[in-house]
Amino acid sequence: MALAAVGLADASYLASKYLAGGPVPCGIGQGCDVVTRSSYAEIAGIPVAFIGACWYLFLLVGWFVARESKMRWVTTVVASSTLLGAMASAYFVYLMLGVLKAVCTYCMLSAFINFTMLGIGIATLYAVHYSSRAPSHQ
Repeated sequence: MALAAVGLADASYLASKYLAGGPVPCGIGQGCDVVTRSSYAEIAGIPVAFIGACWYLFLLVGWFVARESKMRWVTTVVASSTLLGAMASAYFVYLMLGVLKAVCTYCMLSAFINFTMLGIGIATLYAVHYSSRAPSHQ
């Protein structure tokens, strides 16, 4: 859940910068401005940063509900959905590096979080599947 919270903070920061219209300081060159002001920064008129914030909020709430409810299907849905985040991140990293030839450190942090969450999701799915086949100790 901590990773989802960091992702939410990261995406929310970028969303606030998008709303303010100001520059996005990157620390390394001008890559963040190039990426966040590109034509790829919106999907159907919706800023990618807002979509990212919603995504991380979904993960944060989903993992919390899964943990508290102990309902296997909720855990399976949330863990499986991490594949979507990793696929989106792979596409955006391709756009950054292959098309825009720029690196946004905030975006790369988001990609790192999504790939890490995918690893956690896979491990969680394995644990859920393995525990469902564990022998009963009655």
